[in-house]
Amino acid sequence: MTATASERVILTHRTNNKHDFTIELLLNYGTEEDEWVGVCNQLGIAANAASLDETKEILKDLILLRLNGIESLTSICDYLSENGVTILEPESPRDDESGFILTTAASGL
Repeated sequence: MTATASERVILTHRTNNKHDFTIELLLNYGTEEDEWVGVCNQLGIAANAASLDETKEILKDLILLRLNGIESLTSICDYLSENGVTILEPESPRDDESGFILTTAASGL
């Protein structure tokens, strides 16, 4: 796939409604045969659909599922580091309930 569009997404990790840290991911989009394909190379996640908007939505949902799922299994900070994802605005990690939310997206379209 040759990327024809890209998008930066900012995800914020929260614990008990308090901001812990933020990460930034780059998503690339292109067409392959008759479908749009979206890829987050940093996390090794891809999605495809008939339209660009649908592909974006599916890819972002998969990213949230992966990050929140990984967090329940291991140290999320270790996982992000192993995948070359820079943690912005770090604070002390907690063992309480936690999760990621998509806070902003800047389109390259």
